[in-house]
Amino acid sequence: VMNGWDRLLVQGDAATRALEFNGIENYASGSSAGACMHTNDNSASGTFSAISFDRFLAESCAKPTHLFGHPQALQEMMAAYFQLGFAGSQVIQVGSPSRLTPGYNFAGQVNTGVGLLQVVADNNFRRTAASTTTFQADIWALRMVHNGEPLVYKITQIPLGLTDLTPGCTAISFQIWAKTALIIKACCMHGRYISQYT
Repeated sequence: VMNGWDRLLVQGDAATRALEFNGIENYASGSSAGACMHTNDNSASGTFSAISFDRFLAESCAKPTHLFGHPQALQEMMAAYFQLGFAGSQVIQVGSPSRLTPGYNFAGQVNTGVGLLQVVADNNFRRTAASTTTFQADIWALRMVHNGEPLVYKITQIPLGLTDLTPGCTAISFQIWAKTALIIKACCMHGRYISQYT
């Protein structure tokens, strides 16, 4: 992505690098945003459970519209929902006629207890090894639009400047720098679910 904005939107750190803006991960670790963001209470231990994640989504003050995270974390999350759907009496039939082709892959949406949510996987999100067989990662439950108002978006401003021309005219011209920021409004409508995955 041009100018590395894909990394900045996730990992941007204005405190360490003055020319960057804060990304999603640094937004949540900020003192004011992190205090009001909806988080889970088993962040340091435990394994991922779709039922617990559904409860987490239902607790928030507003339903998220998108789930962001590292591809491996989202793969585990979607696999957990897949197992919920085919549990009990629903048997995966392989043969003729088959209801499912072995070697399945996942779509860009997942049907959760609070509705159908868009899934966005990006390798820039944190994934940390917890042991030789597990890793810890975040799933970000963000509400992108509320009542037609965008809550999470990137804005770039290229300021206008006045240039004096001869013989005494003034023209508007674009300057050569831009200011870009990630805007996240209403932090209580967003959530960060930290879990371990196998």
